[in-house]
Amino acid sequence: MVKAGESPESAPVVETVGLALYPHLDRKDYGLWALNMEVAIKAADIWETLDPCGDDYVKGGAKYTKDRKALTAIYSAVPKDVMQHLVGKKSAKVAWETIKTLHQVDQFAARFVTLINAIRGYGERLDEVKNVIRFLRAAPARYMQIVTSIEQCLDLNTMTVDDLVGRFKAHDERVRLTLGDPDKSEHLMLMKQQWMTLSR
Repeated sequence: MVKAGESPESAPVVETVGLALYPHLDRKDYGLWALNMEVAIKAADIWETLDPCGDDYVKGGAKYTKDRKALTAIYSAVPKDVMQHLVGKKSAKVAWETIKTLHQVDQFAARFVTLINAIRGYGERLDEVKNVIRFLRAAPARYMQIVTSIEQCLDLNTMTVDDLVGRFKAHDERVRLTLGDPDKSEHLMLMKQQWMTLSR
């Protein structure tokens, strides 16, 4: 759908599900995509399945159909490589949280690759092993455990930056499923509760 004065190349890509239009995730601006998706899903009257969710939206629940509509909207708006991470997710809320987690790693990887390409632009040859080591060294502190595991257990000579990105995404997904949202401090409270239980 191209507006007057807008070139076809600059027009946003949208997908249709039923009567609604959903923006397609292109990885360049996750924040803008998430905002547009939220507005579109709210307009379709299915946002409640993502926030705050609840037992009414699980299979057999009173609002299960709304959850399926929201999940269909999300599926229609993501590329195939992201879709692979969403297969088997039981609710639209879980799929939405997974996309947020994947984006955090993608954002770090995109900044890293941009820097590597800039260095190459100055004529320096960088082999993949050195890039892997740089990626691990530059990883945010919250990935310290996975970085240490990779350095100790895997052959860095056979790894690529893409391999690392996949491992970081898997790590984030595992943390999110086990402890909740890594951006929130709720997993710290869980650790405190565990500590209190152990100290009794």
